[in-house]
Amino acid sequence: MKNYLWIVLVGLLLATAMVRALPEVTQVKINGDVYENGDSLVVERGQTLNIRVKLQANNTENNIQVAAAILGYEYSDYEELSDSTSVFDMDEGDTIYKDLTVKVPDKVERDYYDLRIVVGTRTGPAFEGLYRLHIVEPRHSVIISDIVLSPGSPIQAGKALLVIPRIKNMGSKDETDIKLTVTIPDLGVSGSEYIDELEAGKSKSTEEIYLKLPSCAKPGTYKMYVELSYMDGYKEDALTKEITIIAGEVCEITPTQPPAKPEAKSTIIVGSYSQTMSRPGPGVAYPVMIQNDGSSAQTYTITVTNAEDWADVKVSPSSVIILSPGEAQTVYIYAVPKSNAAEGQHTFNINVEGDGYKKQIPVSAVVSGRPGFSWANAKQWLLMGVAVLVIVLIILGIILAVKKSGGKESANEEEGQSYY
Repeated sequence: MKNYLWIVLVGLLLATAMVRALPEVTQVKINGDVYENGDSLVVERGQTLNIRVKLQANNTENNIQVAAAILGYEYSDYEELSDSTSVFDMDEGDTIYKDLTVKVPDKVERDYYDLRIVVGTRTGPAFEGLYRLHIVEPRHSVIISDIVLSPGSPIQAGKALLVIPRIKNMGSKDETDIKLTVTIPDLGVSGSEYIDELEAGKSKSTEEIYLKLPSCAKPGTYKMYVELSYMDGYKEDALTKEITIIAGEVCEITPTQPPAKPEAKSTIIVGSYSQTMSRPGPGVAYPVMIQNDGSSAQTYTITVTNAEDWADVKVSPSSVIILSPGEAQTVYIYAVPKSNAAEGQHTFNINVEGDGYKKQIPVSAVVSGRPGFSWANAKQWLLMGVAVLVIVLIILGIILAVKKSGGKESANEEEGQSYY
């Protein structure tokens, strides 16, 4: 029995000597802070641990390696919670610092864990130091957990791609107004959707985000970026996914042909081509419906010509409108006759111009009622009145002259008579 105890004692002493032969861990820093015995360091999910280990050699040792690990993670087969240095040597009295990095996954459960710092060589016992961590969820953390595509990859050029991102609130606070944006920069397409509210710990999918792939997109693999933003854009997350596009069936442009410029197509309908307006009066309105039948947005400019001499015109709500493909809008041409406008029919033109599109529409208006007062009319009537007055004065002068001449002759005859 005594011999057995002596053998055990010698073995323990030899093991202790071997451990002491390893470099001594004199300090551990985690994210810049020195870890003290008894500490329980709070770490958030998704946080990266930057670990610095200070080693001091009491003996010469070769083939040393330092490792850091967190055990007990459910999905450790897929996401490692560990890191290790390359092999190195130390001489007696040497001091060396070794850096390691461990990423705490977003899916790790909230709990207490030990960060294990291990120092060892090829054979023999190893040193293991335990540093307590308390892993908690952050206040605000929303992540993109999955992306669903319909149809799946590969997809034909010219087809519609529906993207459904799924997100999860990994934080401790409810979140609102979460914006999801999907872009394929090389194809120039993008789309966005919002999620109004997402409770802490819950998951939710967005509505379908519609992307129309170009008909002549080059076959190949493209990167699709899904970006998430919340808290007024201060918090973000992103995920990249690759999609494969194959040739479509509707692209008729050969590689040697330059892309043809799409023809601008529009429909214009005038509500009334002829109207009657009274003078004076409020005027009339000509409704003009414009529809963009093209495949891209169009800017239209509406003007009126040949009406400035007899009417005041106005285009409402605006003389410039922008229409998306398939969109229609009605503008109104208001015409008010001027006070000196002549009675009868007047013709003027409504002009609609767009990118590669121009149309002139003749319309008419019938003006009724007497002209109002104008200085031009007054001057004309004044000149006519003066002319008439001059003529009247000339006639009166002639009459007076004739009468005066007749009176003199009568007097001469009376003086020439003799009475006996």
